[in-house]
Amino acid sequence: MNPLVFSNFQLLRKDLNKIQNNTNNSTESLKKEILFLKKKVCRLENKNISVTNNIKSTKDNTILFLSISELTNSKIIIINQLIQCNYNFVIGYDIKYHSNETILTNNLIKFSNNIISSELIKSIIKIPLINNKLIIKYGKKIKNFNGKWLDNPSKLGSLEWFHTSNYEYIWYVEDDVFCKNWNSFLEKYETNSNDLLCRIDSQHVPEWYYRQWRIGNYSHGFELSHLYIARYSKQFINYLFEFIKNTESTSHHELFIPYVLNYYHLSHSNIEDTHVSNLHLNDHTKTSIYNISSNHVNKYKSIIFHPFK
Repeated sequence: MNPLVFSNFQLLRKDLNKIQNNTNNSTESLKKEILFLKKKVCRLENKNISVTNNIKSTKDNTILFLSISELTNSKIIIINQLIQCNYNFVIGYDIKYHSNETILTNNLIKFSNNIISSELIKSIIKIPLINNKLIIKYGKKIKNFNGKWLDNPSKLGSLEWFHTSNYEYIWYVEDDVFCKNWNSFLEKYETNSNDLLCRIDSQHVPEWYYRQWRIGNYSHGFELSHLYIARYSKQFINYLFEFIKNTESTSHHELFIPYVLNYYHLSHSNIEDTHVSNLHLNDHTKTSIYNISSNHVNKYKSIIFHPFK
């Protein structure tokens, strides 16, 4: 073993002994310290770190990717906001809900009720997302990555499309993220060339991690990422698919993405504080739902919201 690596593992062992011998630690404190050490271990596992500086982000080399499933009125509102953005954007659609581009286009025209012109809808680039193709290419191990719905190709499918595209950055947007002004939101990050932009809760994992739900490897869990709105560099995605191809297992994307980030020593920035006040992980039970009626987005100063239904 490389002497430096051996020395680092020795230090980790000392840290772990300190935690175990500290009787003043509460259960939560112990959990946080263990998660911190797991992150250290992850960063030591890769012996061949090779990270390059990313090129500057521009409107021309960055794509917004909206992933949609079934259509609702709220999603038409979200698409209408994106159309007004200065950035290019595409729609990725799960073929379980819209079997081909023509059907999706007709469904969008029907649901839009003239909110968006037919010509604009037809002009949007639409990308089919097919879970079975991803399974054939990467194996059943990706089911954990998909999250709640094992056959949901939205995140991995959108990132694979970007992987082979000519763009340098992708903003992935879930279909329940509403932004009052996308140009105002995006301009805050135009000078940021980090590999990953998203909110990450440090030294925190959800309760389902301890139940081993959607966990392929226990080492994958030490931070929780919020990926309903996130920007990735081409470098990040290249390494993500390298890791997926070579690994025996994946885990829920909210844990797996921070693992890859640290394994390859890639760069990260959180979403700005001014933008996170009305962005929440949706637990589908207690999470506040934003809309344009009972919990109207105009009641808040924030410009971006999740979940919006």
